Amino acid sequence: MMIIYKNPDDSIVMTFPARQFVDVYGEFSVATRITPKGLPFWLVEDSTIPQDMTFSEAWEVPASFGDPDGYGSASSSFADISEKEGHAGMSRRSFTPQINQIKAVVIAQKWIRSWREHWFAENDIDLQNAMADGADITPFVNRRNWLRNLPQQCEGKTIEELNDLLTDLRIGRIWDLEDDYENS
Repeated sequence: MMIIYKNPDDSIVMTFPARQFVDVYGEFSVATRITPKGLPFWLVEDSTIPQDMTFSEAWEVPASFGDPDGYGSASSSFADISEKEGHAGMSRRSFTPQINQIKAVVIAQKWIRSWREHWFAENDIDLQNAMADGADITPFVNRRNWLRNLPQQCEGKTIEELNDLLTDLRIGRIWDLEDDYENS
């Protein structure tokens, strides 16, 4: 089981409660206690979480979820919360997140800005060396301009196009993990 709750800014938090708490106190009671006071939560089947987490920071609760299963409580103990009638053994939802396009673009731009810092530094060294050698600096100026303009390439793109751009640049969670593995 996974608990999804919605923050006031419409972003979501996914949490996986410890099985021993769920077994003792019940899904609803645990969800009510884990979710911050007053925020809506939904109980979701954890096996339905999308494998592609690239834009998980832009995920939102889809309108198709309907009413929440409950709301966070101010209770300080599990004993203060009783299992909501009808929630014991309830079926959980499948989770297909809605991706906020604007947030996805901002996330992709943030990743590109972070990624390109290394390339800016490397290009500056190459540019300085070319100038010192009296070589043509045009390729280095063009590369700098290309790096500078990369974040704007995200604007107006679909989620799939953003994924393709990040993949082409080898930016993102998968590439970060591969780079960590290669450098270990």
